[in-house]
Order: sequence, then structure tokens, then C-alpha cells
Amino acid sequence: MRKIEDYESKMVHNGKRNEKFVLLPCEHCGEMVWKKWHSRIKRGDPQYCNKECYNNWQRDKSERECGKENASFNWDGERWIAYWRESGEKKSTTKSKWLWEQNYGEVPDGYWVTYKDENPENCELDNLKLISRGKRMSRAMMGHKHSEETKQKLSEAHSGKVLSDEHKKNIGKATKQMWEDGVFDASHIREAYARQGRATKGTKHSEKTKKKLSKIRREMFSNPERRRMASETMKKVWSNPKEHKKRVKSLRQRYKDNPEIRDKISNALKGRDFTDEHRERLSIAGQNRDDLKGENSIWWKGGVSDQPYPSEFTDYLRSKIRRRDNHECQCCKENVYRSKRGHVHHIDGNKQDCSENNLVLTCASCHGAIHGRSNLTSDKIEYYKSLLKC
Repeated sequence: MRKIEDYESKMVHNGKRNEKFVLLPCEHCGEMVWKKWHSRIKRGDPQYCNKECYNNWQRDKSERECGKENASFNWDGERWIAYWRESGEKKSTTKSKWLWEQNYGEVPDGYWVTYKDENPENCELDNLKLISRGKRMSRAMMGHKHSEETKQKLSEAHSGKVLSDEHKKNIGKATKQMWEDGVFDASHIREAYARQGRATKGTKHSEKTKKKLSKIRREMFSNPERRRMASETMKKVWSNPKEHKKRVKSLRQRYKDNPEIRDKISNALKGRDFTDEHRERLSIAGQNRDDLKGENSIWWKGGVSDQPYPSEFTDYLRSKIRRRDNHECQCCKENVYRSKRGHVHHIDGNKQDCSENNLVLTCASCHGAIHGRSNLTSDKIEYYKSLLKC
């Protein structure tokens, strides 16, 4: 601010009173001019020698103040706003974004300038950081519950929406990074996954969805890298065979108790033809697995199967037993005359006892169940054995 004491002044008698004049420089051209003393001079406002100099100064001032770097700031009650003129138009943005762009360049698309301490009044450069708009929206919506009407609207808005490959790739990268950062380890997120699992339990996919899932799986495993990862995972699983057997046993038990699942698996495998290459791989894999041979096999019965049948166990005797039991399995009552011939079973397990009272007709499934070569539960097997003994 200008100090009046630094400039020459004089008193002039003007009729009834004395008036004070001060010699001041023109703000535009710098020429010294006498100005009558008033409050604006005391306040330090600029003075001009004539109106032309005033107009020229105003024009130069508007040119100087034009541009983003000459922005002015104002507090709107919630945050600081930056204002400036550009090509005659008035523009504005948040002070945080303005400050970031003045120091680090333009803010990338999809990102937002926010405050580390969550205080919008603190616009220091060290307090600013960039976050993605999705993350900002997630933070803003955390703890917010949608009404049923809003959920329905969101569902209708997203139904039939097709995401681009780039969008899917970005979602995959973001999700993978969140897993690595431990975001999904939070208790409330685990509870949300548990609720979602309970809500979707028992739901059935449509045929269209099943085809999509099948196509996705085929594309996934057509990738050599995917196959390599799956192979490494299986190696880790088989590195501890005891634990793997426990898991498989628990899964099998669950399937045994659900006849619908058993039927689905059976129908899916019916009529399936393996290629010669696949058969060869299965054969080699079976030959190299010592856990399925001899005493290590889960079907080992002490070498009973190696005992030969006696000469009394003839085709005539077996035919006689089939006719006696009317070609019906004595466990499940299935007719085995045309579809497949039944198996004549020794009730007490002794092959040497070929008396008719010790022989009974069973189908292949029940015979396998009795000897422990099927997915039937032990209770069911004991029930079948009791039927045969009766």
C-alpha cells in the first residue's frame, strides 16, 4: 500500500475552506499528477492522470488476469473453488484439482483429487492425493443400503448389459489386486459373501447360462498358461494324498446322500466316448499309481478275489438260480433278464459253498455295492446283505 508521507502535499484555500492536494504518480503512465485528498487515496487505491489512462489500465489488467494460472479462490461453504477467465469465458474448478494440475499436470481420466486428512479446508499440496472415481464412489456408498425399489431399478438397468473386453480385463485386474491387498479379508466382506452364498444356494442355471459357462471354461483351458496353472494346483493337491483322500471322501459322501446329483453324474457320463489318446493317458496314469494296487487299494479284501471258483459253480447252477429268482435282483427288484444278465452272489462270501441256499441273484450295481465297489453308503450295503441273508 502506498504511503502518503512519501509524496509531496500542499494546502490550497478554496473559498470557505482549505483543501489538501497530494502529488501522486499515475498508475498507468507514471506521470506525476496533483490529486485532491480523499478516502480512496488514504486507502491506497490507484490514481490516474486522466480517463484514457484509466481505460488503458483496465484493459491491461483484464489481459493480465486472463488465464488459468491467474485464478482467484472463494470458499463456498463446503470447499475452495478456483475461478478464472479463458477466451472471455468464466471457468471454475475445485482448488485441489487446480493446485494439482498447476504442479503435476492434468488429472488423468477416471481419477479424482481428494484430501489425505479428509479436510477440504486444507488445500496444501502435501495433503492431496489421486484416487479412482470407482474407489471414491465405493467409499461414498460404504454402509449405504438401497431400498427394494432402487435395487429393482439397478437390476433392470444392468440386465442385458454387455461389457467390452477391455472393461472385463480391467475388472479382473482390479479384483486380483484387491485380493493381493487383503481387501476381501475384512470381516464385513466375508459376511457379505456368506450371505450371497446362502441366498444363491439351490438356484439353477438356465440353459443359456450353462452354455455360456461351458464356453468360458473351454476358452480358459484352451490357454496353455491356464493348463499349466491347473497342473501345478493338482500337484500341490496330490502332494498330500491323505488330506486329498479326506476331501474326496467328504465330497463323495455328500453326493451319495443326494440321488439327484448321482443321476446327473450318471447321465452326463452315459454314451461318452474317449479318444484313443485319452484312453492311453488314463492307462498310463493308472499303471503309475501305486495307491490303487494290492493292499493300498481301497477295494482290497485280503486277496479273496484271487481264489478260484470250485467245479460245482457251473453255468447250469447259475441258470437255475436265475430261474428260481425269476430273473429279478433280490435287493432292488430290477429285472435283469433282457437288459443285462444278473450276477449270482455267494451270501456268506465263501466261494467254496455253492449250495442253493447260499446263492442269490443280484444286479451288477447291487453286487458291486455289496463288495464295496460303488458309491452306496455302508448302511445301504448292510441293508442289502441282510436282505440276501433273509
